[in-house]
Amino acid sequence: MKPLDHEKLAAALVDGARQYIDKAMAPLMERLADAEQRAEAAEATIANMVAKAVADIPLPQNGADGAPGRDGVDGIAGERGADGMPGAQGRGIAKLIIKSDGHLVATFTDGTTDDVGVVVGRDGADGKDGAPGEKGADGKDGRDGADGAQGERGADGAPGRDGEVGQSGRDGVDGKSVDADELAEMVKSEVEKASIADLVQRAIDAIPRPRDGKDGERGEKGEPGADGANGRDGADGAPGERGADGLPGRDGIDGAPGRDGANGKDGRDGKLPIVKAWIDTVHREGDVVTHEGVTYQANRDTGKAPPHADWICLAARGEDGKPAEQIEVRGTFSPDAEYGRLNIVALNGSAFISRKADPGPCPGDGWQVIAMRGKEGKPGQSIKGDPGPSVKGDPGPAIRSMSVDDQGLLALVNADGSKIECDLYPVLVKVQGS
Repeated sequence: MKPLDHEKLAAALVDGARQYIDKAMAPLMERLADAEQRAEAAEATIANMVAKAVADIPLPQNGADGAPGRDGVDGIAGERGADGMPGAQGRGIAKLIIKSDGHLVATFTDGTTDDVGVVVGRDGADGKDGAPGEKGADGKDGRDGADGAQGERGADGAPGRDGEVGQSGRDGVDGKSVDADELAEMVKSEVEKASIADLVQRAIDAIPRPRDGKDGERGEKGEPGADGANGRDGADGAPGERGADGLPGRDGIDGAPGRDGANGKDGRDGKLPIVKAWIDTVHREGDVVTHEGVTYQANRDTGKAPPHADWICLAARGEDGKPAEQIEVRGTFSPDAEYGRLNIVALNGSAFISRKADPGPCPGDGWQVIAMRGKEGKPGQSIKGDPGPSVKGDPGPAIRSMSVDDQGLLALVNADGSKIECDLYPVLVKVQGS
């Protein structure tokens, strides 16, 4: 495949674009030329009509001078006479306006107006196309025209070689499409504005200013003149003193509810009021009292006694408990005796406590051993010694009393006053749980 000649392609694209632009701009250039011709014709017509209107305006003339009098004898200077009445106001042009229908209207300084006539005519019919002129010299390159409408998509060309990645350009300002009719109208409007404004200004500048004439004799008092036009608004005066306050306005309409605010920080833990015993008086909302073993808090200010709808129960009274069972030491076990729960008896060197009322024979299922008789020890070594002296000892002390307190402590008191204690609490806990 033959490589693509980029320079020839670029030249062909430029030439094609130039031909397309020339073809698209040809009608516009023709309209611009026509607009310029019309503007020149309108300018000449307006100039003639304005000149005629200005010429028809009567110029103020000076009064004729009187015949000179004879010189009199100089007299003594008299007192200054009173000022004469102001002379009639001169008449000049205050404003010129070209109305939408093409009429030129002049407004004079005395408030009167005069319609001079049509100064801007309607557009004439388009003339016939003239014969083609000779080709003129190439003009300077014009400014780039607006982008035309996008053409149909051409056939895909051969893939070109990847070029180097260039820097990203800045985003251009969005353009605005303008067709030939809109552009011609804009040019025509600007040309007409400039031409008419210049003509009117030159006509106003050419109007001779009225000269002051000689003071005439004092005339008779004229009729009151018409009211003059309102003057411009004066500058704002200094602020006045503050007036008395008006009556309060009516309440405005409630606005829409605002959005819920963000949750606030957690507050400190609240504290209940000090609990007091209820008395027959008025209690305030939030007061905490006790009455007949129950704790209440007041819902509102009230003089009613709880329980009542004015009070809320905080802590109810518990049920009455059963009487506590007492441990009782009953001595040596007897089959004929009646035993209750937690009775302690002695039997064959051991101690037992009853598990329930009417526990039955001991030992048995109704009894729990709390102290057992130890086993006999092994016989000692028999060593026959010399017989000792025969001495009879004193009898051992007998048990005088036995008791158990609420904590399960068993106490034995001997006849000689000695005391032996045995802690039965672990055994009682075991019996209680069985």
